[in-house]
Formats: sequence, C-alpha cells, structure tokens
Amino acid sequence: MFCKYIVELMRSTRGFSLIEMLGVIAILITLATLSLPTLSALSNQAGRKGAVNLLLNTFEQARVAALTSGCTTYIGFANELLFNQAGSEYPYRAFVVFRERTDTDSPGGTYVQLTRWLFLPKNISFKRERFSVVGNPATNVPYPLTLADNSISLLKAGDQIPALAFGPTGTIQNPTGSSDLRLFIYEGFFANNQDNFKSRNATYFERISFQRFTGRAQLDITTLQ
Repeated sequence: MFCKYIVELMRSTRGFSLIEMLGVIAILITLATLSLPTLSALSNQAGRKGAVNLLLNTFEQARVAALTSGCTTYIGFANELLFNQAGSEYPYRAFVVFRERTDTDSPGGTYVQLTRWLFLPKNISFKRERFSVVGNPATNVPYPLTLADNSISLLKAGDQIPALAFGPTGTIQNPTGSSDLRLFIYEGFFANNQDNFKSRNATYFERISFQRFTGRAQLDITTLQ
C-alpha cells in the first residue's frame, strides 16, 4: 500500500506538496526505526557465526601445520597483560599462529610466525573464563607460553601468552587439563578490566571445544538471540 502511494505521487503531474513530502519522510523514518532492532540482531548473529568459522578454520590450519612440519605449532591469544594500553583492540580479540623453527627453515629466532595477528569480527570477543584456553589472569591461565625471543610481532622475549599447542602428530599438547580445552566467544568487548556485553542477555555465547587426541575443534553450543 505504501509503495503504491509513492508510485502515485511520482506519477502526479502536479508535483509534490510540502505536506506530502513531509508525510513521506515521516513514514520512511518510522520504517527505518522499526527495522533497526532486526538489522542489529542479524548483524550480531552474522558476526558470531563469522567468528566461529574463522576460529575453526584457523585451528585446523594450525593442526595441519604441526603435522606437515613435524614440530609444535601454537595459537597464541592476546590478553590484557600483553596489550595493556588504554583502548587497545587486541585483548581477547586478537590471536596469532606460529610454530617452532626447524633446521630446514631460514636462520632466525625460535619461532616461525605463520599468520599476522588475526581479529575476531567487530564487537565479538573471547570471554575470560578460568576453565578455558585464554583463562583469566586474575585466577588462572592454563598454559602461559613464555616466549624465548622476539620472533613474534609485537611481543618480546619473556612475555607470557595464553596458548593452544598442537604436537607434531596433531594432538593437543597443552593445556594439559581436559576442562581447559574450550573457548567461549560473546557479543561485546573487553575494557576497564572486565567483559562488556553488547547483547541484552549476558548469557549469549558460543562454546568451542577441542578433542585432545585428534586435535579437532568443534562448536558445542550456539545461543543466538
């Protein structure tokens, strides 16, 4: 009905009156306002699904890299201890893949960085949880890898980075605790030393878990608005 009204106005030979133009603008604004919540929800769902796909692909690439190189391959996760600058976008959003250097690699440091720092989609973050790969520095980080040198961009020797380690056979070497072999992502961001949820309900999240002996990752729980 609304579209028919617009068409009739466009066909009118007498043009638009001010009242008609204001009426059309008011209707368009109303329609746009009503559609915003739906568009926002769709955007959030797309972001979280995109994050899951990115992570599952990255984990599989790291596992394959360990198998093909025959050396331990790591996925390191940024936290507030490594990137403590105010307003930094890295904590609980960025991660990087690297492996131990072999004799066949060109001379360099201890590690070979396989990817640049990767980011989760906007407003999607890893949730700090004591029993998870990223852990929580206030309580426990299951496997804080102490870097031997400056091989990884933005990091230096002695830095401790929460990590997931794939062994040469593709199995998960670390963390060693089965309860720690999972990750949680949510809609929000880390700031002021806390998780800041953007969804109306702070329980909306996805959980990814890992099988130690196969090194495979899987999505366990999807809770979408």
